[in-house]
Amino acid sequence: MKNIIDAFNKLAFIVKNKWEITYGTNEIEPELLNILDFVKKNIAYRMEIANCFIDIINDYTKGPLEIVVFCMRELQWQEVKEAAGSRQISHKDPRVKFAMQKILDVYEREWNDADLYHYYSNSTNNSEPY
Repeated sequence: MKNIIDAFNKLAFIVKNKWEITYGTNEIEPELLNILDFVKKNIAYRMEIANCFIDIINDYTKGPLEIVVFCMRELQWQEVKEAAGSRQISHKDPRVKFAMQKILDVYEREWNDADLYHYYSNSTNNSEPY
């Protein structure tokens, strides 16, 4: 189990480092796809991996929220949605509320930001949960 969490965190760290020197989501999309593929291959560890996503929601030093947004669009994990909703309700900072809304938006049937990602704008991966 620790190896799965370490592997996820390593992938998130790669995204974090690249995100800090890029100008758009298109530049980190290959790394986001790596995380999504990793999660789908290790679905037996869903609870542990869900906690990794929730850690990102609660601590931005763990990785950019784009990791959660990108992966949850396809995965649609309710425990992650609930964590984002809880943080949105409990936080007073409007920037945090806005960021959490970006996560919650991916759970809607129609997602306005799909065009930010080639994977979602040009595929059927835009609305079916994994």
